[in-house]
Amino acid sequence: MDADRELALLKTWSDVQVCEYLAAKIRRVRRSRKESQEVFAERIGVPLRTYKRFEAHGKGTLETFVRALKGIERTHYMFMLFPPTAAQGLSGQAVTGSGGRRRGR
Repeated sequence: MDADRELALLKTWSDVQVCEYLAAKIRRVRRSRKESQEVFAERIGVPLRTYKRFEAHGKGTLETFVRALKGIERTHYMFMLFPPTAAQGLSGQAVTGSGGRRRGR
């Protein structure tokens, strides 16, 4: 499936379907590296049962997802979720002339 078709499908899927899709992508990378669920879960610091549930059903915490992304070395793409605007640095914080924090009133 090409990227445009995949993107079009993602826009129509339910949250559950998107979670299952992301888990399947991670599973595919893990398998391509010939790494068992047990070894992968231990390496990323997630209980095996938790990781199996994540991979099978896309269910888990954001922390489990981030650990899995780190495990397959895909965290370098995470910054693209929230690209900085011209008035923000890479940290996402507003850039101020004084270097201080901005306070709401």
